[in-house]
Amino acid sequence: MNDAPSILIDHSLDPVVELYKRGIDRTVIRENLRKSHEERLLNLERKIAFIQRCHSPGTPTATTQFRALLTLLGENDASFVIVGGVAAALHGAARVTYDLDIVYDRSFENLQRVVAALAPLKPYIRDAPPGLPFRLDEETLKRGLNFHFATPKGMVDLMGELAGVGPFPIVRAHVNEADISGARYPFLDLDALIVAKRVPGRAKDLEAIAELETIRDELGSASSS
Repeated sequence: MNDAPSILIDHSLDPVVELYKRGIDRTVIRENLRKSHEERLLNLERKIAFIQRCHSPGTPTATTQFRALLTLLGENDASFVIVGGVAAALHGAARVTYDLDIVYDRSFENLQRVVAALAPLKPYIRDAPPGLPFRLDEETLKRGLNFHFATPKGMVDLMGELAGVGPFPIVRAHVNEADISGARYPFLDLDALIVAKRVPGRAKDLEAIAELETIRDELGSASSS
């Protein structure tokens, strides 16, 4: 029996999403679905590095180190769920994302764990003017809810709750687990991720929904064959 708190899942067809689906290469989706979670994440890191080489040829390549960021959080026993574009990539999506979005437990003990994981990176508020005094500690996280950080290992977005889904306890009840670098990390399940993507309603989110629904269709076809 599944006691997970329910979320409203709308399976009605959106004509705009259906239009976007026509442009999705299902061959790429099927290829991604044959990969492991770690391979999917590694492939995302490689795409980012390639794009950055194209935009800045001749300069040292930097990429978002998703696996390294997750390892830091995991080694400090932080309680969180991967959401957003990285969760989509773990499901097999091919779209590129540059930041790690996580919904985190707001208990004070977990705030301490998140700080222990990220503070050594000296995170800075993304898009803040240079020189703005900032210190990541438990009180800072306690006073806020959502934080958008830039770090030497890439961008990290901390969210106290996920629009369309809810706060951490509800998000945590709707997860799959990914095996990455010898550890297991929870990431938002496909239906809940689609629900969350519907909230902003931007064109890029509708495109993401089209890809996620295509993945759901492919998984359904594979299970019924």
